[in-house]
Amino acid sequence: MSIDRLVPGQYSVRTSEPPKTFLADVKEHGVIDELWVKELENSDKKRIISGGRRFYAAREAGWIKEIECKVYPSNTPESVCHWLSLTENRQREDLTAQEEARAVYEMWKLVDKDTKFLAHELGCSEKIVNDWIHRRQLIEAQAARGKDIDKKLVSVMGYIAGKVPSYKQDETIDAIEGMAPREARKTVKLLLQEMRGGNVNAVAKDVADKVRLSKGQIGGTSLVVVIDDNDLLWAIEQAKAIERETSIARYLLLVAKRDCIAKGIYSPKQEAAQSV
Repeated sequence: MSIDRLVPGQYSVRTSEPPKTFLADVKEHGVIDELWVKELENSDKKRIISGGRRFYAAREAGWIKEIECKVYPSNTPESVCHWLSLTENRQREDLTAQEEARAVYEMWKLVDKDTKFLAHELGCSEKIVNDWIHRRQLIEAQAARGKDIDKKLVSVMGYIAGKVPSYKQDETIDAIEGMAPREARKTVKLLLQEMRGGNVNAVAKDVADKVRLSKGQIGGTSLVVVIDDNDLLWAIEQAKAIERETSIARYLLLVAKRDCIAKGIYSPKQEAAQSV
């Protein structure tokens, strides 16, 4: 198909420019893999679904006049075009961490937020899918407050989203601004220890005593010692974050709520107001 009949699409999750080595390769050898395109009504042009970087590189090369394309009809739903683009891009395995998170997040929305189905389609665990989703949601939340996350720290965002309670996330992200990924992750771990108020093993033992289960059964992580008011509020946040994955978390949520209500620092009315 003539390169002049191709129109760039809006489906790609890529935000980075193609590397110079990619451009040089296309300039020397041409476009090897076909582009996926969609017919446009009342036009002989085709909109690119997948292969935007190959199209850009071919145009930059100057000598490439035609590109092999797989053509989808004009009535192909937009949701299908997005899915095709996302799956094709993910299969290439050269997405940045930020693009990967965005791709999985967009796919998750296309399948009506069915995490189990998406995990099956991607051939990975629900835990991994949830990590990508939470990472993307946190990045979008930070963008809403005018915070542009450094690409190097995108992987740390998943760790923060999964470990740090929502009311502490902004503060934590501000604390690691400008750090290298390793330093940032170490800082987050130290902040978590301060929030939890002690050693993880001691936390695990305390919770095990509370629910009359062994340390091995609760995994020795994530749950917190309920000592004072702040710890009680933290326990509620943690339990809410993981209650779908473990019955122990649901139990701890009940214990934490009961203790908070007894101390007069929490009431069901508060939760109802926050959910509105």
